[in-house]
Amino acid sequence: MVRVKITRLASRDLESIQEYGRVQFGASVTDDFMEGFDGIFERLERFPHAGFAMREYGRGVRSCLHKPYRVLYRYEGGEVSILRILHTAQRICRIDDNLP
Repeated sequence: MVRVKITRLASRDLESIQEYGRVQFGASVTDDFMEGFDGIFERLERFPHAGFAMREYGRGVRSCLHKPYRVLYRYEGGEVSILRILHTAQRICRIDDNLP
């Protein structure tokens, strides 16, 4: 298994998703939904190439879906770095290649 590291930006994304969910849908529904992200992170530990290549977001960026969110990550040097977690309606040009 490989190590999965969540960057500061991705951590902030998760916090925002959780805050929004609790206001809109309540704690119980949101907690269940957030567990889906944990499932993705666990899958990436075992299968780091599980996501689709997303070259338009930058070098080596891959993606897994937890609808309606896209988990953007990079697998390098035996480590998966979760770069961002964005709503699929959000459009970004690229993920900065220099993210920690």
